[in-house]
Amino acid sequence: MKIALFTPWPPQKSGIADYAYSLANGLLAHGLSVEVYTGAATPAALPNCKVHSCNGTGPAPDLSDAFPVFQLGNNFTYHAFQPRLLARLGGLVHLHDPVLHHLHVDRTLAAGGVGGYWEDLRFWYGPDVAADCQRLRTLGAPPWTNAAVTAVPLFEPYLQFADAVLVHSQGAARRIGERMPDLPIYRLPQCYPISPSIRPRVIGDRPLKLGVFGWIEPYKRLDRVLAAMATLRDRGQEMELELCGPTGATMTALAADIAALGLGGSVPSMGETSAVVTQAMQLGTPVIVTDTGWYAELPECVLKVPSGESASAALVALLARLDANRDEIGALAEATRSYASSHLDFETMIGDYAGILGRLAATWAQQRKVQRSLYLGVASALADLALTGSTIEQAMQAEILRMLTPCL
Repeated sequence: MKIALFTPWPPQKSGIADYAYSLANGLLAHGLSVEVYTGAATPAALPNCKVHSCNGTGPAPDLSDAFPVFQLGNNFTYHAFQPRLLARLGGLVHLHDPVLHHLHVDRTLAAGGVGGYWEDLRFWYGPDVAADCQRLRTLGAPPWTNAAVTAVPLFEPYLQFADAVLVHSQGAARRIGERMPDLPIYRLPQCYPISPSIRPRVIGDRPLKLGVFGWIEPYKRLDRVLAAMATLRDRGQEMELELCGPTGATMTALAADIAALGLGGSVPSMGETSAVVTQAMQLGTPVIVTDTGWYAELPECVLKVPSGESASAALVALLARLDANRDEIGALAEATRSYASSHLDFETMIGDYAGILGRLAATWAQQRKVQRSLYLGVASALADLALTGSTIEQAMQAEILRMLTPCL
């Protein structure tokens, strides 16, 4: 079976790029043929795999009998080349983020965009929602700058072209199913070819070490983590926090916030890490998350704090408990390892992924045969008309053929 993978790709600084590289390697090892199309200017090589740089503006690539798979996310920088090709080719959309609102804003409202943002809001969500979003923008708080964006995810303009969609969470599957009930939906765990690390020895006389990973943005709740550390320090419980990722544009005051709390010596910074929750679990590392969205679906061995005003107090209590009882950290690590070994096994996931692709590719190939027959019939009829009597007719013929050619 042949797969055409449209995706971000190393060396692009994208978690989806890293994931796609591992996925492609796993599918190759499983016996599939994989050809990659990416917006990366100088894409990394992968043995036994052709990798093409693609900007999405020219004719759609000739896939022959390869089944298209789109690794789609919300970052315009890495996914701008995909929508036009998805509209022409169809296939499986592996949706990494069910909220595509920011991608759509950048494609339609930004300078040089294709337009249609407000029209799409009205079409998919109705005139009342579109009017509410316009009012928010007038007030200086457009939906893409606040939590309102989750109520208007705008995945519909993209998934309308998909033959099926694959997601990682029950919440995403449920939300898409409510909006697009006829679209086949698959769910697989997000996991990586990672072996559990050697079981660490929990040292009780050192400060408890915490880590915040990935892009340091407000949704990481870093303000609550820092406040909890300051509270615990005042109680005599010292902790160390490692920030493993660059600060985003909305967190430029982070250094000043850390200094104001007197935590400068406890918060070193390192490079970016992606998909850290899943990878940490596969490594058997205890994880603390906010009890919302996909994180709420994680097992009991993943510690959760509520969102909202009670979050800081809950986090303080949780960290104080772990600091006082280091044996609990070891027990959490063992429970996390056990869960990951049965639910986050990379080889099992790859086998399931290949099975899904096999079923979809067979149906897609049959549909393509029907479409080719239809379009060839139209093209033949068009040729029989011999529209050569005027420049206008010739222009019409050229335009119709231009539209049909990508479908042939």
